[in-house]
Amino acid sequence: AMEPLQRQPKPHPRAWARASKRFHAQTAEQLSEDWLDRFEKLLAFRQRKGTFAAPPDTELGRWIKHQRQQHAAHTLPVAARARLAG
Repeated sequence: AMEPLQRQPKPHPRAWARASKRFHAQTAEQLSEDWLDRFEKLLAFRQRKGTFAAPPDTELGRWIKHQRQQHAAHTLPVAARARLAG
């Protein structure tokens, strides 16, 4: 007779939540001051103009384009994606 396969105990849901929180905290720390500064500028622009579409010939416009390209290529850092999606 074959031995029944041992069922692996499932990790506690709270353990998952803790691991996820830790992961997001770590990735959040990886956003540079420069990135956060530009993100603030983006939010300020949105408040003033009511849109995220900064002119493409401006520093902010180029930065937005770069973020969108990274997003399309799936290379945008998790923390950046979370900020931009929020």
